[in-house]
Amino acid sequence: MYFSVRMRILVGFASVIMTLATANLMSAFGLRGLDGASQQIIAKTDIVRLINDYSADISTQTMALRAFAFSGLDNDKTRVASARSRAQGNRQRVENMLIDIGQKSTATELAEVSVAFDQVLTAMENRLGNENDALQVVVNGVGKLAQSAKNFGDFLETKGGDAAVVSKQLPSIVARFSQSGVAFVASGNKDDFDLAIMAGVELDTLVQQSAVFFSGLPRRDQAVLRYVRRDSDVVRQSLRQKYATGVATHDALNQLEAAAASIANVTDK
Repeated sequence: MYFSVRMRILVGFASVIMTLATANLMSAFGLRGLDGASQQIIAKTDIVRLINDYSADISTQTMALRAFAFSGLDNDKTRVASARSRAQGNRQRVENMLIDIGQKSTATELAEVSVAFDQVLTAMENRLGNENDALQVVVNGVGKLAQSAKNFGDFLETKGGDAAVVSKQLPSIVARFSQSGVAFVASGNKDDFDLAIMAGVELDTLVQQSAVFFSGLPRRDQAVLRYVRRDSDVVRQSLRQKYATGVATHDALNQLEAAAASIANVTDK
């Protein structure tokens, strides 16, 4: 009887110890699982943080390039370059982390849409650089036209008669051409462009009509006619180029925003 009670007590203690051991073992496995889940949460939180940073850099590039397209300021251009540098670093880190957690297909998709965005951005930067050159040509051309038109008018005035009458019309047309052209360069307003082109056509017509006053003159004396034609053509062609570039820039900005939206479709995941 004494032995059986003692055995029962020992068996009871053993059962309690085994129960506690089992419970501790289960708790340990649970904690390990919780630790693994926590690490996954931390990893995904890091990805979300980097994705947010990358998305912000994409938005900054888009807005800064749009601002630069209309302002031409070096400060806006610098913002584009800074955002691009940050974006490239963040994107690479995001892609590496996605690959580490088994999301290689998402990393590949992100790389593809990001490369497409960079290509549109680079093309726009090159186009805007060319536009700045075109603007300089317009400004220089207007300055040269003012001088060549004056020389042309002075020559017509010395001829007297109908030639002198034509010379009186010249200043107002040249002024409208130059002022509207410069206004268009500054504002990009289509109304200014239309006014400049119409004035340019008037000037061209007047110059062509004046060719009769140079008939029979030595080539050297006809130089004033050639110079005013040349400068008028340069200004008009440069204005048309700027207008065409403006239309292309508008389309390119739409493409850039579409490319940014494609990135957002991937990063939103």
